Amino acid sequence: MMEKDVTENFFNNVEWFNNYFSDIGQIFKTLSDKIKKEFKLDKELQYYSKLMHQPSIPDYYCLLIGGHNSVQIFVNLTRDLLENHPYFVNEPSIIVVTHKHPRYDWVDGLGLNVLKNQNININRNKAGINSGEIKFKSSEDTLPFKAFQVRLDHFKSGENLEEIIDKNVISKLKDLVKS
Repeated sequence: MMEKDVTENFFNNVEWFNNYFSDIGQIFKTLSDKIKKEFKLDKELQYYSKLMHQPSIPDYYCLLIGGHNSVQIFVNLTRDLLENHPYFVNEPSIIVVTHKHPRYDWVDGLGLNVLKNQNININRNKAGINSGEIKFKSSEDTLPFKAFQVRLDHFKSGENLEEIIDKNVISKLKDLVKS
């Protein structure tokens, strides 16, 4: 039998994680509504990786939105995901990746490569915006991408979520689409 304080601590941690994922869900819902409206995109999928042999908190959680453009938004949940990245800071954050591949829902071959710094050439890092090309394993083809990171501490409790998203995500996406 567990000691009372260990039991209480365990249940408090589970409750904290459930609240955390609920908060991420609210951020994703607001992001989805704003991005779909602003950029006239109509497809959406939310995804997280899962292990089949044991329960585990995933490495990332992502919102995938597509249409004529694709926006892949990842929440970094582990130290391992951005471990060796030259431009992203390894901390809990949102990383937004944009590209024009019709497979907006293809996580492994597109956005995840940008986060893991695999099969990509980064041509430029200017003002926190990474741009480059994703290389495909099976061909010589490449796909241009742009990406940026938003620290999770921007999303503070009690502040207007829509204003935070407009300032830290939507305005940057608008700039990326223009360029």
